[in-house]
Amino acid sequence: MKLRPLARKALTLFATAALATVSVAGLSACGESQEDAIKSMLKEQFGQLEQVTDANIKEVFGDDEIAELQKYGIDATELYNACVKRFDYEVEDVSISDDTATVSLSVTNLDFATVAASWTDDVTAYLTSDEAVDDYTNLGEDGMLAKVMGQFVERLAADDAPTKTASVTLDLEKNGKTWEFADEDQVVSAIFAGADPSTLME
Repeated sequence: MKLRPLARKALTLFATAALATVSVAGLSACGESQEDAIKSMLKEQFGQLEQVTDANIKEVFGDDEIAELQKYGIDATELYNACVKRFDYEVEDVSISDDTATVSLSVTNLDFATVAASWTDDVTAYLTSDEAVDDYTNLGEDGMLAKVMGQFVERLAADDAPTKTASVTLDLEKNGKTWEFADEDQVVSAIFAGADPSTLME
């Protein structure tokens, strides 16, 4: 069964949607210090993570991706909300040099690796159980996939899902009077509390 590739794809799609949410133009530095402008930009950008609507998700994912996720038991909006609802950050340091800056953050979010590992262990046990035999007869392979992938999203959304805090660095650059993210991979790493979504299900 293609469980790991599906889970990895789901997390990668979430990262795409989150990045699209925070990658709009930064705020103008007019009327405040450069450090304050950077902090305002971060607050504005990361604050948008929890303001995404079904329409935003549909625009980023596209109908085909949403339909494929639904086929395998994943609601795209539920997946997105599960992955962002615990996100938080603190600015630890801001270093500015002309039109570039480096920001050190302490970020907190789901411990995606721990959730994925726990879910994988349970799926492994499930696949050798009598329940799986019955499900294969009654649901078929696609039905089994939908069942366990739906459980993956439930794990991410659970109130007692584990979280982690990590230190990350963001490089910024000034474009005219606005500060913008210089490296999208760093932004994704921050949203995933230091993890790389492409390696979580390897």
